[in-house]
Amino acid sequence: ISKKDFVKAKEYYHRALVIKPDNAEAHYNLGLIMREWNRIDEAVICYKNSLRFDSEQTLAMINLGECFQARGEIEESEDLFRKVIKIDPVNKIAWDNYLLSMNYNPSYSPVQIYDAHVQWGQLFKPVETVCSNSKDTAKRLRIGYVSPDFRHHPSAAFLEPILKNHNHTDFTIYCYSQTLQQDNFTEKFKTYCDYWRDIRDVSDIECAEMVKTDQIDILVDCAGHMDGNRLGVFALKPAPVQITGIGYPNTSGLKSIDYRITDTVTDPPGETPVNTEHLLYLQNGFCCYNPPVQAPEISNLPARKNGFITFGSLHTPARLNKNVIELWAEVLKCVKDSRLLIFRNTLSTEIINRLRRFFECLGVENNRVEYCSTISAGGYLNIYSRIDILLDTFPWSGHTTACEALWMGVPVITLRGNRYAGRMVSSVLSRICRTDYIAEDKNSYRAIALQKSSDISALESDRYTLRNAMQNSLLCDGEKYTMELESRYREVWSRWCSESAQ
Repeated sequence: ISKKDFVKAKEYYHRALVIKPDNAEAHYNLGLIMREWNRIDEAVICYKNSLRFDSEQTLAMINLGECFQARGEIEESEDLFRKVIKIDPVNKIAWDNYLLSMNYNPSYSPVQIYDAHVQWGQLFKPVETVCSNSKDTAKRLRIGYVSPDFRHHPSAAFLEPILKNHNHTDFTIYCYSQTLQQDNFTEKFKTYCDYWRDIRDVSDIECAEMVKTDQIDILVDCAGHMDGNRLGVFALKPAPVQITGIGYPNTSGLKSIDYRITDTVTDPPGETPVNTEHLLYLQNGFCCYNPPVQAPEISNLPARKNGFITFGSLHTPARLNKNVIELWAEVLKCVKDSRLLIFRNTLSTEIINRLRRFFECLGVENNRVEYCSTISAGGYLNIYSRIDILLDTFPWSGHTTACEALWMGVPVITLRGNRYAGRMVSSVLSRICRTDYIAEDKNSYRAIALQKSSDISALESDRYTLRNAMQNSLLCDGEKYTMELESRYREVWSRWCSESAQ
């Protein structure tokens, strides 16, 4: 497996199982190969077999939990991650996945999710910050970005506008890269920074020392509890000011991180705080989007040719919980003859069967929901040529998916949630002046779907104007966004200088 020769490795493990069918390690390694090949249902079988013969394998539990999470079986994934944490209370991967799963699960309140993040954060002992950084408020600030996603990845669409537009006269930019699979995007990111630090094989303590040696003034986390994060570095408080808010829709749970980037839509002022960080508000919005350079041209409205409305979803199956499916079923019932197209290249037989059972129980005929996992030669964005309206998810809204849909001329109906994760698409729509697609509750979600579906001419107009609206909005203005972000960096640096001088 380490040599990436998966075909030979598979043959080897099959032979091993012929000799010893109860070889837990062989079953586990076959599961790794199946995941590598994106055969998630087979991976689940392999991990279950491995645990059948060695029920205390934490790695098998974690991998099985991640498979359940990817298939949208969130409660099952949480059970496994909790079991690992009970065996190994400081298991980082289990904790990250457990907190991630909680964000997908509609049964948790924002306070419950916050409490779990705080519980994780309490695993780290408080660290006294000892910094030798010059306390000059007007100096050229050293900003460090820590990310596993300096590559072709959804997060790159929000990282690139920042790094590309930094003022290098007033700011020195460092990138601390945990990027495992580097590509041409990685090479492009290297050109945006003054200093590139590869931290893939560096421990948290070593990385923290690197940050101190570089005398970073502000260290920015770009992953939260997502895969590949280096929150352990931030727990060591190697920089005077530490910020999160790019790549993860919730608090870090670390008291050593000072601020979380947000805006007044995602975190309305006056709400009860559910974050360990202070909120750092940006008037231009919590994010800036860099549209895909090679996106297809806008297609004609499918409803014109089809004679019916096609709703769509390109979301990860983890977001497709039962509450979402119930609302989508109601939308299909109230919009006559409408269809729903669910696309994701990771759709497996079990995922499709689970969703199909949901819809059948809710009285939606099978022929009204289509499942597609094949990417055309022109790329997955071409699927939008078959979709009239995208239906957003909750409690975690599909932020990147919404941006891509809007860029392809497909409007998005979203339910404004009661947490940051559920308001990201509302923020995006507000920035392009399309609040008419934001629902405040499930009834208005259905009503918007019916109203928009009833006016084909208006839908057509939206299709041909949305991309231009995005281009001319603050959502895609990397220069203005980064200027404001730099201004906030300067403010929090000045505040630290003032407080540390007292």
